[in-house]
Parts: sequence; C-alpha cells; structure tokens
Amino acid sequence: MIFIILYTTMIQTLLFFPTIYCASKVVLSMYNKYYNVQYDTHEIPCIIMRFFQGFGTIYMTSKYLYSTYSLPLFFSHIATTQDVNFIYEYSLSYFLWDTLFTYIGNDPQKYLFIAHHSACLYIILFSQVSTYEPKDLILGLFVSEITNPIYQCNDLLLFTKYKYNSDLIFLAGCSNFISIYLIRGIVFPHLLFVWFHSYNKNYQYIQEQSISYQLYIYSLLLTMIGISIGSYVWLYHKYNYLITYYR
Repeated sequence: MIFIILYTTMIQTLLFFPTIYCASKVVLSMYNKYYNVQYDTHEIPCIIMRFFQGFGTIYMTSKYLYSTYSLPLFFSHIATTQDVNFIYEYSLSYFLWDTLFTYIGNDPQKYLFIAHHSACLYIILFSQVSTYEPKDLILGLFVSEITNPIYQCNDLLLFTKYKYNSDLIFLAGCSNFISIYLIRGIVFPHLLFVWFHSYNKNYQYIQEQSISYQLYIYSLLLTMIGISIGSYVWLYHKYNYLITYYR
C-alpha cells in the first residue's frame, strides 16, 4: 500500500511540469488567435513552468532549512526524510523536463543551461539514492532558486508587449543582473568557502567513510564550483548585453 502511494506521488510529480507547460501553451494559443497577436507559445509557457518550480522550491527548501536550523549548516549527517525525497522528486522532474524544453527552444545560451541542468540531475539523483548529506544539497537548491522570480519576470517582459518599453526592460535587466550578482556572484561562493571550512573540520570523518560517500562529497564540490563558474559566465554575457543596450 505504501509502495503504491509513493509510486502514485512520483507519477504525479513527473507529470506536474509538462501539464503546466501544455495548459499554458493551449491558453496562450487561444489568446493569440482571439486577439490576433503572436506571443511565443513555447518560451512563455516555459517561463510560467519555471515560475512554479522556483516558488515551489523556495517554499519547500526554506521550510526544511528552518526545521533543521539547529543542526550544522554543512556535514550535519542528517537522515533523508520524506520531505527531502519530495523536494528531490520535484527538482528532478523539473530539471528533466526543462532540459528537454530548453533543447527544443532557441535560447542562445541553451547549452550552458543544459550543462547546468545535467549536473543538477546527477547530484540530486546521487543524493537521493545514497541519502548522503541532504541538507548540504538543499541549501544549495535554496540559494540557487532564490533569484528565480526576478529572473522569470525579466524574461516574461522580453516576450510580451513590454519589450518595446526600453526603460522598463533596462530596469528589469539591471534588477535581474544585480540579484544574480549578489546571490550567485557573492553569497554562493561565500557558502562554498564555508563548505570548505566544514570539509576541513570533517576531513578525518570523510576519509573513514565509504568510497561512495567520498565520491558524493567530491561530486557535490565539483557541481558547486561548476555552477559558480557558469554563473559568472552568465553574468559576463548579461553585463555585455546591458552595456550594449544602454549605449
């Protein structure tokens, strides 16, 4: 009975994001036809889907982090709970579908996003299967997604009639750049240094653990470094875009 419930929950989670995408696509297609406009029926549904993922992830991860605030930030050796598994399933479903939708789309940086999503799929699946150090990964998910609402608002403006309002688009682009710079460019690398400090304190413990545990820890480290580098690459392109647009 428990297995059936868990299996049903996994199926529902897997279908959640394509359902949002398809429903948004149908509604937008009807809107385009009724008002005789040509809004993008692929990118806008993707943005709406990402809104749902961002708000859902922020809510669930913040709730989990609040409930475990008394434990160490990293290497807390906490057990994986049902809530953690749901966060993992929710995130895996999103990254799986968004990888597909991003590949289909025409985003000039889509291969950077696909590489990011592939790394996230790997490390989340690794943590779910192994149950190693879930709090470390969930904190990373929270920090990574906290800028999602501003990012999606900026993209949504670019695909609607507001793209012709140059002042609004520039303001939205600057807000997006600043939020990404503060979170991904400053906070995330700072947390990476804190993680290194915790790693040094727990070095003896790590060496006494299994090969799979050590592989997970170093995979998590490489993923965090990769996401940090990818964030700076994105910031570099965004900065060049804003400078060109301003001029």
